[in-house]
Amino acid sequence: MRFDVRVSKACGHLLPTPITVTRPEIYFGELTSTDVYVKTRQKEFNYPQGETNSLTSYEGTGGIVLTQAWGIRGAFNHNWDAYWITSLFGSYSSVRYSGGSNDNINGLGTTTAKGAYCAAFAASHPGQAAIGNTTGNYTCNPDFNVAQLGTVTRWTPVKNLTFSAEVMWTHLDQKMAGSSVFTATAPKPVALYAFKDQDTFQLELRAQRNF
Repeated sequence: MRFDVRVSKACGHLLPTPITVTRPEIYFGELTSTDVYVKTRQKEFNYPQGETNSLTSYEGTGGIVLTQAWGIRGAFNHNWDAYWITSLFGSYSSVRYSGGSNDNINGLGTTTAKGAYCAAFAASHPGQAAIGNTTGNYTCNPDFNVAQLGTVTRWTPVKNLTFSAEVMWTHLDQKMAGSSVFTATAPKPVALYAFKDQDTFQLELRAQRNF
């Protein structure tokens, strides 16, 4: 694509100067409140090329870098008799940010999803370091997995009346390492907290009457 530019002046005249544009793409305009999604697998329209269209992918370093997530879940029901039923259910999900641990301090800045996340996290949580093995230091990796497993048993002695007991276990497998000062939600105080995996157990008893 070529543009011819002609500029006139009162004291003289400039000859047309060609400007060659090799990638006529605009990702960032005057508006600063809109998102720009980059590094996607789906190619985008570039320019018409005969009866077809030329497609391209963004080659810059700005914009919002997407994360990857997947999950699976399942359940099994067993009817013991007309009054009792037991269900077993579970799920597993995973979230991955592109890039590597501590990208924001290893020279990549915020060009990766991990780098962008860790830069924002480090702004309010001091102590990010290349190796988070000392008190108050941590390595930043926002990847995490969540596993859940539960069972519920229901008893229906009469029509429209059901008693149930449900137990569920949730496990958070996080990838941060080390410790940092957190402003925790009350009643927990502002203190030095270590990054660790978390396990939660839940028991729910329920009586349901339908009218």
